[in-house]
Parts: sequence; structure tokens; C-alpha cells
Amino acid sequence: MKKSFGLSAIAAVTLSTLVLANTADAGGYTFATIDDPLATGGTYAYGINDNGAIVGEFQNSTGYHGFLDQNGTFTTIDDPNSLSFTSAQGINDNGAIVGYTPMTNAQGFLYQSGTFTAIPNPLNSGYGNAYGINSNSAIVGTFYNATGTHGFLDQNGSFTTIDDPNATQFAASGTFANGINDNGAIVGYFLNNTGSHGFLYQNGSFSTIDDPSPSIVYTAAQGINDNGAIVGTVRDSTGYYHGFLDQNGTFTTFDDPLAAAGSTKAYGINVNGDIVGEYYDSNFGYHGFIATPVPEPTDAALMVAGLGLLGLGLRKRHE
Repeated sequence: MKKSFGLSAIAAVTLSTLVLANTADAGGYTFATIDDPLATGGTYAYGINDNGAIVGEFQNSTGYHGFLDQNGTFTTIDDPNSLSFTSAQGINDNGAIVGYTPMTNAQGFLYQSGTFTAIPNPLNSGYGNAYGINSNSAIVGTFYNATGTHGFLDQNGSFTTIDDPNATQFAASGTFANGINDNGAIVGYFLNNTGSHGFLYQNGSFSTIDDPSPSIVYTAAQGINDNGAIVGTVRDSTGYYHGFLDQNGTFTTFDDPLAAAGSTKAYGINVNGDIVGEYYDSNFGYHGFIATPVPEPTDAALMVAGLGLLGLGLRKRHE
């Protein structure tokens, strides 16, 4: 008996063609480059909120400066106590921004409504860098003291140390807390004698995040959205870096299509699934990127696509 291909099969072929034409290297994502117009030495995108506002840093002849990108309009963020180096790392849905400056002792900051507020180095540490903030104003970051490197959670000035139990605590190693969502789930990475491993910390418990691919030797979780999707960076056995997306334990690695081989890093994700990060191109330049999910086509779009392809086939038959 001869098999027939109905309209649904034709539509599926058309859908596959449309998706592949727009996904570049990341299966279902389109990429756009983020370059601060004042940058001469590189742009790095670190955080994105649910409204699409992006923060990061750029370099020029006067140093490193933070930036806020709202729909392509860039605003420079310079801590008045450190005009030559300000790094904006995270932004919440209320527009509050956290980051750090490398002062005598590197110090985190909170920037909101045009005002900078220093985040005291937690537990009298040697330094403290702020990396993430949620809509409840809970801040996460990393501090260093004589016992090693530790993550921290700052809730209205009350600090809690975050140490993954699998971490090795000494000067060059430890626990790094990078992102927090509105549910209080925290992600980061820890170092020990087996390498770098991501972690998820929620409800008082740690879970290790390791890309399961046998070629991956390094995993660092950087951001988490309110749906629990996690992004970060992996390094493979050849020394190349790639972004990753972890959705309920399913890993997808990706590279910006403009990146040189092995030079894509992902740092933040919002509830819409938009991912920001950085890539390094073949001309030795650093650029930020935003990766946006390709919308799923509606049933009506599938029907139109299928009819179009069917029509092409019918017309061709009579040529």
C-alpha cells in the first residue's frame, strides 16, 4: 500500500525549514550583538530583567564602566568613588542594579533611583563583589577572607554565608554565588580537586549542576530565572568555552554564530527565556549578545505554511 503524506506532514517539514533558518547554533534562538556605543575595548552583558533591561560593562580609554541598555538606549553607570572601573552585574524587575568596584578592597554596590549605596564587605572580609539581585532586593555575591572564597546572601544588610559542602576552601578556590531568582533559588559554582561545578541552592539544600557530556570538564552556573531555567558556561576538553541552558536537568550548549571557536559565555536569563552573555570574535574583540527564543508557530501559521507548500507542489506538477 502506498503511503500518503497529509497536510500535517507537509506543515511539519515547512516548520523545520523555518526554524533552522533562524536558529544559528543554539536550536531555537536568534542572536543579536550588544555593543555600547562608547566602547572601544569590548562590551560584556551580564544581567537581564523580565522587562528586557540589560546591564553589563564596557571598556574604553578611560577604563571600565557599567552600562544599562533599555531597548537599545545606553546609559553609563559609574560609581562616583571609582570612575575608572565600575561593573554592573545584575538588575531586578524594579530596575535596581548591583555590581562592584575594585577599590582598595573590592566592594559591591547597589544602584537605584540614581543613587549608589555601598554594600559592606560581608563578615569583615578582604573583598565582596555583588553579582545578582531579585525583586525582593535579596543580593548574592562572593567574598574572600582568610579561610577562602565564599558566596553570600544579603537580605536587607543581614549576611548569610553560602558554602557548597563539596567545595574546597582555600585561597584559590571555594564557592561563588552568581544569581538569584524571585523564589530565592541561588545558582553559582564551586571549585574542588575535580574542577569547577555548578550548584543550585534552594530551601537549604545544594544540588550539583554538571553538564553530562563526557567532553565537558568545567561547569559554572551564572543565572536563573523564575521558572528555574539556568544558564552559565562550560569548558570542553579542548579548552573551548560554550554557553549552556539547563531546563529541568536537560542541557543545551550553544555558541553565538559570530563567535570565534570556543568563546561564548552566558550570564543571565529572564522569565521570557532571553539569554545574555559575551562572545569573542575572530578579530579579537569582545561583544555582548542577547539570544532570543524563536516563537513557536501557531496552528494557523502551520496551516498557512502547509497550504503554501502544497500549492507550490501542485503548481509545479502542472509546469
